[in-house]
Amino acid sequence: MLKVDIRNCSYFSSINLIIIINLVIFISWALVNIYNHEFMTEHFLVSWAAIQEGRWWTLITSLFSHYNLLHLILNMYVLKEFGDYLELNMGSKKFLVLYLLAGVISSFSHCLFSRYLLMKPELSALGASGSISGLLTYIAFLNPQKKVYFLGLIPVPLIYGVGMLVFIDLRGLWGQYQGEMSFIGHGAHLGGCIGGLVFAIVMKRKLTLLNS
Repeated sequence: MLKVDIRNCSYFSSINLIIIINLVIFISWALVNIYNHEFMTEHFLVSWAAIQEGRWWTLITSLFSHYNLLHLILNMYVLKEFGDYLELNMGSKKFLVLYLLAGVISSFSHCLFSRYLLMKPELSALGASGSISGLLTYIAFLNPQKKVYFLGLIPVPLIYGVGMLVFIDLRGLWGQYQGEMSFIGHGAHLGGCIGGLVFAIVMKRKLTLLNS
């Protein structure tokens, strides 16, 4: 069971910092489209080809990169909705470790799936969805009965919601393998879930050892 520790609450939280960085990079996409689009594509999109070319930092920079306004709004809304809850419980340092760990694993997962499953090493990805998938999985593992509202109306345990998202991403990834057109990074989402699950297991084990 997660418990809120108000001592970890600060006005300028890590969540707000992440949102600001995402906004700055989103605006940069719009501005650089006018002047130098190549700079953004080289440094804020992740792909197997980019990693092979030595641009390993895109595993991280792509996590803060959104090209589409709706994509940005949806991700930042979910981040704020669940991130505040997590940061109050974990503190800023652990939250950032979880966010970046899940994100980097999601980026690398996208690279692996695009290279070895889809056979498209040049397929690029961007967005915070992988990190957010990790946050949701972390909460669902440690507090599975936490309620979320399906379609904004029906309360369901978060563990069911995460399970549904995993099913959708597995189905979507299989569809992409079969040749279906999709702009959703299903492989990245699944990688983020794995990162969140691993972090939750480690944290729970540490807590158990401390209490034993």
